[in-house]
Amino acid sequence: MVDIPAPEDGVSPSPAVALSYDLEWLAITRAFQPYLSRRREQATYPDPAVARAAVAREWDWVHAHLPLKLGDGWRVDACQRFSRDGGGARQQTEAFAALLEMENVVR
Repeated sequence: MVDIPAPEDGVSPSPAVALSYDLEWLAITRAFQPYLSRRREQATYPDPAVARAAVAREWDWVHAHLPLKLGDGWRVDACQRFSRDGGGARQQTEAFAALLEMENVVR
């Protein structure tokens, strides 16, 4: 049996949740953004060696540019704000594209 003491006022505090970006995912997002098609046909992806080189180049970019914007924790809330009503989805996409200094092609 585990005994966990309850707070004196009867209300337990919500644990703080911090969302953080995955650095490799950010590099992959930047590397493959040019292949996000706005037409019916998907753009042709590069061969694996070219793709790996592009991700490596963007990995360097992520490490050079984003610590200044996100801080040490790579926290999502350093650039994006979330709302319960979902009305901020467009603003979140705009903020994400701006963070990565990419064109927002999802409009």
